[in-house]
Amino acid sequence: MDLAYHVGSARTPEAIGNSLYKHTDCGPWTMFYFPDKVKLYYRDPLPSDLNLLSCEAIKVGCIVEGVGAELEADILMFPFTADEFDQMLADLDVKATEERAEWKQANGEDA
Repeated sequence: MDLAYHVGSARTPEAIGNSLYKHTDCGPWTMFYFPDKVKLYYRDPLPSDLNLLSCEAIKVGCIVEGVGAELEADILMFPFTADEFDQMLADLDVKATEERAEWKQANGEDA
């Protein structure tokens, strides 16, 4: 799957991460995993010796605003399907929404 094409962005970690942040309710951060245990947060510059095509896995997570809870999805290893990726994001959005609702209920705020 061409992840950049799927999320409608340029083929850089930063563009992919920004697109996911803007187009999901939970505003996730994105981590890219490369050979030799190299991990890049989406805002990190891509070193000249790495190519996005050599990315082996991706992970997303978020901090639930107003709650401070940090949520992470499982690492998704390439190759994966668009449906698997979309489900990972949907699950993270659901977890963030549930976490926010539980916090509001526990703190006497309207959910």
